[in-house]
Amino acid sequence: MICNSPLDPNSTLVVDQMPKYGVSLNANSVVCIYASNEDTRIKTQVPNIKDMTKEEALNSLKSKNLNIQVDGTTGVVVSQEPTYEAEVEEGTIVHVVIKEKLKD
Repeated sequence: MICNSPLDPNSTLVVDQMPKYGVSLNANSVVCIYASNEDTRIKTQVPNIKDMTKEEALNSLKSKNLNIQVDGTTGVVVSQEPTYEAEVEEGTIVHVVIKEKLKD
Protein backbone atom coordinates (compact mmCIF):
# COMPACT_ATOMS: atom_id res chain seq x y z
CA MET A 1 0.00 0.00 0.00
CA ILE A 2 1.34 3.43 -0.90
CA CYS A 3 0.32 5.96 1.74
CA ASN A 4 0.68 9.27 -0.13
CA SER A 5 -1.64 10.73 -2.75
CA PRO A 6 -1.53 9.29 -6.28
CA LEU A 7 1.50 10.33 -8.30
CA ASP A 8 1.51 11.20 -11.98
CA PRO A 9 3.96 8.62 -13.42
CA ASN A 10 4.63 10.81 -16.46
CA SER A 11 5.76 13.93 -14.64
CA THR A 12 6.70 13.02 -11.07
CA LEU A 13 10.16 12.21 -9.78
CA VAL A 14 10.32 10.10 -6.62
CA VAL A 15 12.87 11.67 -4.24
CA ASP A 16 12.44 9.58 -1.07
CA GLN A 17 10.53 6.74 0.51
CA MET A 18 9.71 5.43 3.99
CA PRO A 19 10.86 2.83 4.95
CA LYS A 20 14.18 3.42 3.24
CA TYR A 21 15.56 1.37 0.34
CA GLY A 22 16.92 -2.06 1.28
CA VAL A 23 14.54 -2.78 4.15
CA SER A 24 12.69 -6.11 3.99
CA LEU A 25 8.94 -5.87 4.49
CA ASN A 26 6.08 -8.33 4.75
CA ALA A 27 3.50 -8.62 1.99
CA ASN A 28 0.89 -5.83 2.06
CA SER A 29 3.18 -3.46 3.99
CA VAL A 30 2.99 0.33 3.80
CA VAL A 31 5.51 2.28 1.71
CA CYS A 32 5.29 6.08 1.62
CA ILE A 33 6.53 7.66 -1.59
CA TYR A 34 7.70 11.27 -1.62
CA ALA A 35 7.78 13.14 -4.91
CA SER A 36 9.69 16.21 -6.06
CA ASN A 37 6.43 18.14 -6.40
CA GLU A 38 4.87 16.91 -3.10
CA ASP A 39 7.09 16.10 -0.14
CA THR A 40 4.56 16.35 2.69
CA ARG A 41 5.59 14.00 5.47
CA ILE A 42 2.68 12.70 7.48
CA LYS A 43 3.27 11.97 11.16
CA THR A 44 1.22 9.55 13.22
CA GLN A 45 1.21 8.40 16.82
CA VAL A 46 2.31 4.84 17.59
CA PRO A 47 -0.59 2.96 19.24
CA ASN A 48 -0.22 0.87 22.39
CA ILE A 49 -0.07 -2.73 21.14
CA LYS A 50 1.18 -4.33 24.36
CA ASP A 51 -0.69 -7.55 25.24
CA MET A 52 -2.09 -7.86 21.69
CA THR A 53 -1.66 -10.94 19.53
CA LYS A 54 0.44 -10.65 16.38
CA GLU A 55 -2.69 -10.30 14.23
CA GLU A 56 -4.22 -7.64 16.51
CA ALA A 57 -0.95 -5.68 16.57
CA LEU A 58 -0.64 -5.89 12.78
CA ASN A 59 -4.18 -4.57 12.29
CA SER A 60 -3.70 -1.76 14.82
CA LEU A 61 -0.43 -0.61 13.24
CA LYS A 62 -1.75 -0.91 9.69
CA SER A 63 -4.69 1.35 10.60
CA LYS A 64 -2.06 4.04 11.35
CA ASN A 65 -0.07 3.28 8.14
CA LEU A 66 2.75 1.71 10.16
CA ASN A 67 4.67 -1.51 9.47
CA ILE A 68 5.57 -4.32 11.85
CA GLN A 69 8.64 -6.47 12.38
CA VAL A 70 8.07 -9.36 14.78
CA ASP A 71 10.47 -11.30 16.99
CA GLY A 72 8.65 -14.38 18.28
CA THR A 73 5.82 -16.53 17.01
CA THR A 74 3.23 -17.18 19.70
CA GLY A 75 1.82 -15.23 22.59
CA VAL A 76 1.29 -11.50 22.95
CA VAL A 77 3.32 -8.35 22.44
CA VAL A 78 5.58 -7.77 25.45
CA SER A 79 7.57 -4.83 24.03
CA GLN A 80 7.52 -2.41 21.14
CA GLU A 81 9.92 0.14 19.66
CA PRO A 82 9.15 2.96 18.99
CA THR A 83 7.14 3.18 22.18
CA TYR A 84 3.47 3.95 22.66
CA GLU A 85 2.54 7.54 21.73
CA ALA A 86 5.82 8.27 19.87
CA GLU A 87 5.34 10.56 16.85
CA VAL A 88 6.72 8.86 13.71
CA GLU A 89 6.40 9.12 9.93
CA GLU A 90 3.82 6.92 8.27
CA GLY A 91 5.58 3.84 6.90
CA THR A 92 7.83 3.49 9.98
CA ILE A 93 8.59 -0.06 11.10
CA VAL A 94 7.53 -0.87 14.66
CA HIS A 95 9.67 -3.66 16.13
CA VAL A 96 7.75 -5.95 18.48
CA VAL A 97 8.65 -8.89 20.68
CA ILE A 98 6.00 -11.57 21.13
CA LYS A 99 6.15 -14.10 23.96
CA GLU A 100 3.83 -16.38 25.82
CA LYS A 101 2.36 -14.46 28.71
CA LEU A 102 3.39 -15.80 32.11
CA LYS A 103 0.52 -16.90 34.28
CA ASP A 104 0.23 -15.40 37.75
